[in-house]
Amino acid sequence: MACCRRWAAARTSAAHPDDLPIAAASANFQYLHDLEHSVRHWRTIAAVSGLITIAYALGVWSQAAHWPPATFLARIGDPILRFAGLSRPPADAESEPFGRQPVACPAAGERTMVALVFGQSQAANQVRERFVGGSQVFNYFRGHCYEAVDPLLGTGGDKGNVWTLIGTELVEQKRFDAVVLVTIAIGGTSIAQWAPGGKSHAHLMSALTAIAPAFFSHVFIAQGETDFLSQTPPENYFRQFAALITSLRQSGVRAPIFVAIESGYCDTAGTPPKPDNPIAAAQKRVIATQDGVYFGADMDAALNAASDRYDGCHMTASGARKLSRLWTKAIAVPTPDKQTRN
Repeated sequence: MACCRRWAAARTSAAHPDDLPIAAASANFQYLHDLEHSVRHWRTIAAVSGLITIAYALGVWSQAAHWPPATFLARIGDPILRFAGLSRPPADAESEPFGRQPVACPAAGERTMVALVFGQSQAANQVRERFVGGSQVFNYFRGHCYEAVDPLLGTGGDKGNVWTLIGTELVEQKRFDAVVLVTIAIGGTSIAQWAPGGKSHAHLMSALTAIAPAFFSHVFIAQGETDFLSQTPPENYFRQFAALITSLRQSGVRAPIFVAIESGYCDTAGTPPKPDNPIAAAQKRVIATQDGVYFGADMDAALNAASDRYDGCHMTASGARKLSRLWTKAIAVPTPDKQTRN
């Protein structure tokens, strides 16, 4: 009670001399409280100012690179997503033309390749160096054609894309007068995600209907590393891949479908896969048992030099040029695996 009487006395103007230490302590406490509040206020101002400065710098960078700062920031989370067994949402939800001007699409016809390209990061913008396509190589995105300049629109990543090289090489070889690339690959995706019922299947169907399924002249699928690393049972992999092919055909795709043989190198050690490992064998079985399906590039067998992959997984410029030659050769002479068809 004496303590309470002293706190009450300290709040009056006629404080007893014995209560002065308590009054002084109270005043000192109020001073410290006000000081702490002021420090917090200025820290908040400094933090906000710093964020504004970073945002401005990223804005300048994105304007120069024609790529959204949000994409750069979002990529920080990629390792976390991979660790959690997740992948990014459909890439066209993240991408925009960003300063690129639409150009006239080439005339449709037998001399114009219209290619749908999907799968994992080997078909996305993950080549270390960027490329500029030839004058008759185009990137179709959201109803418009654009010059094919890396990073390609519609797919993930902010680096180079081997399909810019492939399109250019096909035109230079005079196999086509023009090439239109519809690229929708998403890094880290499994075959189950692309198959009917998977979260990327609707993304695939949207890309088909954006032009018209029958309008595509070629389909290219580059996928396998995620299922190899997660040890997807080969029967499950084959069944889901076959269901994906069936879904494409039922949607009206009549074009030849090329399947890459790719499975290894993308663990943390860049380990080469064994020939005919379960995933590669399942890919070959898909080619053997599905009509109108052909061998694409055999990345496992041919891209085995350290100089081909800058991180043990994704292509360097020299690796991308080698991969481009593999794809153009496969396109020039479509090869089904007839030996194992029966």
